[in-house]
Amino acid sequence: CFWYLISWWWETDRKVTMAKINQSEAEIKMTQGYKIQEKATIRREECDIAQRTLGCWLNPAGKMTHEDPEVRTEYTVRLSQAQAWATAIINSNLNRKETYMAYHGVLQTKIGYALAVTTFTEPQLRKIQRTADVAYRPKIGLNRNFPNAVVQGPT
Repeated sequence: CFWYLISWWWETDRKVTMAKINQSEAEIKMTQGYKIQEKATIRREECDIAQRTLGCWLNPAGKMTHEDPEVRTEYTVRLSQAQAWATAIINSNLNRKETYMAYHGVLQTKIGYALAVTTFTEPQLRKIQRTADVAYRPKIGLNRNFPNAVVQGPT
C-alpha cells in the first residue's frame, strides 16, 4: 500500500516541478478495524518513483525511466521481461510452432498490455524488440538479421 502527494515546487528560475517528500511533508495514517488506538502509517512515494498499478509501473510524473538505474520503471520492467523470455526460449526445447505461440501468446501479450499507457521512445521499443528477436528468430528458423519488414511487415 502506498500513496503519492502531487504538489508543486517553484524553483528559483521559475521552473515548476513536482515537490519531493521533504519539500511538502504529509502523511496518512489509518486504523485497523477495532484497533482505533493503533495507527499504521501508509508509505508515501516520490512522484518520480514508479510503483506497480494494475500491471503497469507508472508514476505521477509520467516518466518511463529514472536517473538511478536501480529504480524499477515501466521500461526496465518490460526490458527485463523480454530478457527473461529470451533466456527461457534459448534454453528451451520448443519447436518452431511452440516458439511462435510463446512469442505471440506470451511475450507480445505481456509487453503489449501496458503499451497504451507508456511513452517509450522508438529506440527503447527497438531495444525491447531486439532482445526478443535474438532468441525468437533462430528458434523459428530465421537468421537473427533477417529484415524486420519481412518478419513483421513494413513500418
